[in-house]
Amino acid sequence: LNNVGSVFYALKKYDPAEEAYKQCLELEKTSLGEDNINTMNTVKNLIQLYETVGKPEDIVPLQQHLTAYEPAES
Repeated sequence: LNNVGSVFYALKKYDPAEEAYKQCLELEKTSLGEDNINTMNTVKNLIQLYETVGKPEDIVPLQQHLTAYEPAES
C-alpha cells in the first residue's frame, strides 16, 4: 500500500495517496510494530504528503511519532 500511495502521490492524486498511506500505516503498526523501519518510512511519506497539501496540523502527531521511536544518538 505504501507503493500505491507513492504512485498516487507522483500523479498528484493526493486524496487516494493519503488513504493508501493511512491504511498502510495502520497495517504496519499492528503487524510490524511502531518502531519498524517500514512503518517509519510510511510515516515520513505521510508527512511529505501533508507538507505538499498544506496540512500542518496533521504533521505534528506524525513528527512526534518519529521522535518517540528514533534511535538515540551516541
